[in-house]
Amino acid sequence: MCAVLEHEEELYPLPIYEPPALYAFVGHGSAVQCVRRISGTPLWKEAPRWPAQARMLPVFGDCVCNQRAFKKLASEVELERYGIDSRPVDLLVPDRRMRSQGKGAKFHPWTHVTFPHAFVRVHENLLVSRPELVIVQLCGAHAKLDGLFDGFIASLRAEEEARAAFGVEGDKPTVENPVKWENRRRLVEAAVLACEFAGRYRLPGTGGGADFDVSPVMTLASLAEVLEALGSRGYSQAVHRAQKVRELAFDGSASPMETSLALLLTLPLEFGGFGLPRPQLNVPIDVPVSGGQMTVTPDFLWREQRVALEYDSDEFHVNKGREQAGRDALRANALLAGGYRVFRATTQMVRTLEGVALLAGQLAAALGVDLAEPTEVEGLRRRRLFAELMPKVQPAG
Repeated sequence: MCAVLEHEEELYPLPIYEPPALYAFVGHGSAVQCVRRISGTPLWKEAPRWPAQARMLPVFGDCVCNQRAFKKLASEVELERYGIDSRPVDLLVPDRRMRSQGKGAKFHPWTHVTFPHAFVRVHENLLVSRPELVIVQLCGAHAKLDGLFDGFIASLRAEEEARAAFGVEGDKPTVENPVKWENRRRLVEAAVLACEFAGRYRLPGTGGGADFDVSPVMTLASLAEVLEALGSRGYSQAVHRAQKVRELAFDGSASPMETSLALLLTLPLEFGGFGLPRPQLNVPIDVPVSGGQMTVTPDFLWREQRVALEYDSDEFHVNKGREQAGRDALRANALLAGGYRVFRATTQMVRTLEGVALLAGQLAAALGVDLAEPTEVEGLRRRRLFAELMPKVQPAG
């Protein structure tokens, strides 16, 4: 039996709830939608948690586990109110034989003992997976790779035919086993989500805008405790991958671009990153100023090396105006006076891989580390990683 998790009281201090039948357990992508839409509202903050102690999911007859039952649920509960506006809705079921998918719902088996307070009851019949549990679920998902192989082979054939048609000779293009890249890509995707959940922003749901200056809904410490609780119960594969995600992700990111830049700079070469030492994000520090001390919060901080990086978002400064620009200058000057080397990154700089590479080289020199030269395959991964991360965040700055 698992005790209440150490860091849980701060994040989830609310009473425990034992649900009635018939109810639905929301997970995977649908839980992500819900967290993004309502985690900053009383619908989430004041909702009870379930279960009171470690246990299995309820058996058949007590939960929504087929399309007919889901249709009834959808007629009684306004799912869109909770951010669940895409179909099929991802629901958890207690038996592998219940795995199925239809237009209304997709049923994912969750056959392991879960930990206390793993779900948030946002409605009498609706229990949503906590963010830590969602990360584990996504790490354990197995999507079919047939289309990936077909696309890979088709692209190789098309390139060979094009080269032959134009009489191009020489070395063949750099290629990589698509499954290896896809496995890494999924880990990065989960790490991006973990940074959002452990950060101070929420990406938009359908028809909405991103929210900033919000409270984290988990921490990497609370994720580690969940992984320890689940790992002791045999859910090893997903837990192992989620542990890797925890090692890649960051607490404290304030924007999607900070998340993308942090991952690009620090992910190992095998993932396509530059392999820099990991900074702290948005951690306040005291620096000496005339007549006393001043507390400043740099975007990226390498405390031991006394190096800081500030990301200047075009949209942020347009919205905040000259006042914010003045505060940024004051903060940078205070860091410089305190003996820190301060680097600045602009939206224009990080919109190209060459710009990020230049910034990584400058930071590496300041941090006293050498950047390893990527192999051809690692260079291919870096281009793919940049394409995976950056286009998604450019509109928001």
